[in-house]
Amino acid sequence: MIMPSKAKKEVMNKAILEKFISLYNLGGNVNSVMLRVKNNQLTTEMTSPDRNLIGSVVLNSFEFSDADLGISDTEKLTKMLGVLDRNLTVTLNKVEDKNVSIKFNDQNVDVIYMLADETVIPEAARPKSLPEFEVKITIDQNFIDTFIKSYSALQEVESFTILSQNGELKLIIGYSENNTNRITLSLNTTEPVSDMDPISFPSELFKEVLSANKGSEGHFEISSHGLAHIHFTNEMYTSNYYLLERNDD
Repeated sequence: MIMPSKAKKEVMNKAILEKFISLYNLGGNVNSVMLRVKNNQLTTEMTSPDRNLIGSVVLNSFEFSDADLGISDTEKLTKMLGVLDRNLTVTLNKVEDKNVSIKFNDQNVDVIYMLADETVIPEAARPKSLPEFEVKITIDQNFIDTFIKSYSALQEVESFTILSQNGELKLIIGYSENNTNRITLSLNTTEPVSDMDPISFPSELFKEVLSANKGSEGHFEISSHGLAHIHFTNEMYTSNYYLLERNDD
């Protein structure tokens, strides 16, 4: 007869967990991940289904026993957490040392989320080697708000373009050699930039990265080899995302 192992309970603030989830879920773009707890840090690595984005998120302080947790349906987990109050008791349930479910409960409600086996979770990609990033832009709240408003105005445009000419760096939504509706943002860089041919990246994924990281400052780095790196860090979270160049031909 298989007997469940003795469960260990932890207390946490729901908002901290929900914020972590939003940093990898990116508005529903990443639904299945492995969450790993080790040495009181919660980490995950993710890849968007179209493989245009890969990345990682770390919750720097997370009081929980070491564990690997398979999350196959983040949307379902988020909805279930929404039923609960702010302060939660969290219990990891095991059967013969295998993590099978997590129980969340407040004073009035119990929620049980079934964990998935790691074999059914898509393996997250990792950058094999990183090129030189010739351009580095500071991301502040003004940049985040301006890009999100610009994206909302031209949601039908699937990419944004980075272009450097004569020492001026611009981000263009709707870039084309033909006459088009477009929005152009002039960017300030941390260092002088050389001329760079137009490079385009998926605008919806970039918007979701910025939306999830509102309230944090970060950096946006671009390589002429077709890779962008977005990095945010604060006292609680560290997040890194890599966007691959989008070819609209």
